[in-house]
Amino acid sequence: MVIFAQRDPALVEALLAVSASGASFAIIDASYPPARISQMFDRLEARFVIEAGAELPPDLRSGRTLVACGDPARARVIDGPPRDAACHMFTSGTTGQPKLISHPDQTVQRFVAWQAATLALDTPVVTMMMAGLAHDPTLRDVLLPLSHGGTVAVPTPCEMATPERLRALMATAQCNVVRFSPASARLLTTGASRDHRFDHLCAIFWGGERLPRSVVAEWQSRVPKARQFNVFGTTETPQAFLIHEIQRNAPPAGEIPLGRTLPWTGAAVLAEDATPVAIGEVGELTAMLADPIIGANDKLSETKGAGALRHFTGDLAYMMPGGEITFAGRRDGQVKINGFRVELGEIEAFAEGISGVKQATALVADDRILLFVLAPGTSVAEGTVKARLAQNVPAYMVPAQILVLDGFPATPNGKVDKPALVALAAKAARAETGKPDAQPKGAEEIAISKLLARNTNRTFVARNQSLADLGIDSIGTIEARLDLEGAGFTLPDGWQWLTVSELAAQQPAAKSSGSASKRWIAMGRMDSFILIRALAIAVIVAFHTGLKLPVGASIILFVLTGFAFVRMQLPAILRDDHAGRILTLMARLIVPMAAISLVYYLKHTVMDNDAHLSTLLPYRNLAPFFEFMVLGRDHYQIQLEFLWFLHSYLQMFLVISVLLAVPRIRALLRRDLWRSLVGLFCISELAGVGTIAALAQWTGDFEKTSFYLLSWPTTTMPFLVIGAVVAAADTQRRVVASFAFVLLHFAVSALFYRSHAEGWWVIALLFCVLMPQITLPRIVTSVVMLLAAHSLIIYLSHHATGSVFSDIFGRGELRGASVVFQLAFGVLLGIALRPLLTRLGIYRLADIPLSFQSKLAKKQV
Repeated sequence: MVIFAQRDPALVEALLAVSASGASFAIIDASYPPARISQMFDRLEARFVIEAGAELPPDLRSGRTLVACGDPARARVIDGPPRDAACHMFTSGTTGQPKLISHPDQTVQRFVAWQAATLALDTPVVTMMMAGLAHDPTLRDVLLPLSHGGTVAVPTPCEMATPERLRALMATAQCNVVRFSPASARLLTTGASRDHRFDHLCAIFWGGERLPRSVVAEWQSRVPKARQFNVFGTTETPQAFLIHEIQRNAPPAGEIPLGRTLPWTGAAVLAEDATPVAIGEVGELTAMLADPIIGANDKLSETKGAGALRHFTGDLAYMMPGGEITFAGRRDGQVKINGFRVELGEIEAFAEGISGVKQATALVADDRILLFVLAPGTSVAEGTVKARLAQNVPAYMVPAQILVLDGFPATPNGKVDKPALVALAAKAARAETGKPDAQPKGAEEIAISKLLARNTNRTFVARNQSLADLGIDSIGTIEARLDLEGAGFTLPDGWQWLTVSELAAQQPAAKSSGSASKRWIAMGRMDSFILIRALAIAVIVAFHTGLKLPVGASIILFVLTGFAFVRMQLPAILRDDHAGRILTLMARLIVPMAAISLVYYLKHTVMDNDAHLSTLLPYRNLAPFFEFMVLGRDHYQIQLEFLWFLHSYLQMFLVISVLLAVPRIRALLRRDLWRSLVGLFCISELAGVGTIAALAQWTGDFEKTSFYLLSWPTTTMPFLVIGAVVAAADTQRRVVASFAFVLLHFAVSALFYRSHAEGWWVIALLFCVLMPQITLPRIVTSVVMLLAAHSLIIYLSHHATGSVFSDIFGRGELRGASVVFQLAFGVLLGIALRPLLTRLGIYRLADIPLSFQSKLAKKQV
């Protein structure tokens, strides 16, 4: 029985159902290329197929019976004799065809029983399916917990691509036993702070590739009480035959041993003639199997195709005096990539089957597969080779880099000079640095690429680029989302971090069906901070129109700006290691603000003869203190008081850009983002309070000084930073600590920033944390995102549009209608100005390496 599956609970149901029926199964991952899937079906001669969360391609349905999951009425258990084979698995082969391995029931049963007895946990086992679906550790992830009263968590493809969501699933499920490869462990810790803990884990089983001591040490610090095991096996020796429990007091240097044999297996280290080597001498690691395995490599057996009781692994190893075996490399072209075994010969065989290719050589360097193709005098292109491979082998076997050459470098004895090939690849990679060339494939990728290019003023967006790679800010992200959803795409959580290809594959274009009215009332999800941002701008417009609401919406916007900055721009800045993205953020503000401010300035100069230079220059927030407290002038004579918000915003991000341009500060943020932001909050809080205290002592009037400093960046910066602190909290403990700082700042505000003492901003932050997303009818989410996307233009234009409305309908009349008019006009103006803003290429400012270190380096050169 073939189980055609994707990451879905239906896979677990299918495994149990087939096993209960007495049949054998083979799992085929639906994400494999169609040609690879077809080869596997042909090799298995499959007649019955279970669709476990995935649909079988139409061209493979003919002559096969499809069985659906989820029909308990038809379920029955057949208690028959043991199966000759419990499961069939494929591994990479040397002939260009996947190699088939068949296992009896006992191979998995023994390991699961041993593992449960060794762990002897007081609570039921809870695992998480981290391995590839058709990879043998998946059987352990399912059968270990379910045979001992536990559960298994099944991440969706989107969760597997989003470390934050993967960590959340693990914590929610309270997984206590996991199987990692070093690569999958890195996936879990990507974006996590250094002190992020996984205290629910009791045991970690490592396998799939060489285990560095640094990885073990990191996880010992993250979960000190968990037992860690290094497990070694191959698909031909299911679930392992060597194991080593890693002790906390183990020496920090040297290879981590593969371990000793499990009770029902044996192992030997053999020379070329299959005789045992001496202790400490390197030989080929050979497994002695408890059951005959079809597909095991017993090169000394004269019976081909039968089950073997010995498997020559192709791994080099040596035995230590204490009996433990240690890995020493490979003796053939087999490698491990992200935990998957890959035969380089299979890649070479496929490449050499392409017309015009004379020879192909595959190598591994820095955990990347490199393929060199000899095709002299032909038009064979690297893209052609990669496309052909992508159609026939799994994604983990597709080379990271392909070079088509007219000749291979050779050693003095005439062999291919592999180090020279690696050097050629490195040189070519350096030449192509920063030049993405992955052409979008398929209608969905092309459509997404064009929309992202339009939103970021690019001529081209590669399939391996995400929106976050392109210098986008929170407003630009909202605009891009509007365009994508308007084109019929349904966007998953964290979509802005997904590449074009991932976005198309994981959430393909889902064109709305049905009538337009049904589409508008359909429910859709949105980030809650977008909703609050839209409500805040509406409250500000209403306040300036005469509908006085004691909400403090300007402060809410400052807090949400810090929250969104940490969620969206800051991770990309730290990844790029320069602060150029802030230039894009500031340019989006400066360009329209400068233009509209100039109009206001000319109007007040010509018509009112009452212009103030702060209208044109960005210091409107500073002017009241100097005009009244220093020069003794009435600050209310200064026009356009509402501009203080934008000027303070611009000044704060000017300070932030300077800070982030310092390499040492970026390094501190990368080391521990939350803790560094807490330090910045404390500094900004002291700066705000200290400024008021110092100037109040100078003026002799605390109340007036506090009032006139309310719009200074020293006063508003703590509000922005406290939003950033809350957004950066990555553990429950840190979330609680963050809100302790929130309450602290609320108390400071009540004492020193009297007009900012309202608590709505605290409620807004709490809402964003407790309900990060909200579901509303599509028509509502569309209106909300329009308001949030064009909030800047609304803010800049509402003063003038409100005056026009009053001139037409009378001041004080129809205030509600005036608010709607101002909001609608701001959105329309924003839509009209958007093409002009994109033509200016402000997103390309993100590529400027804003870093003091880079300038110093240039001087040194």
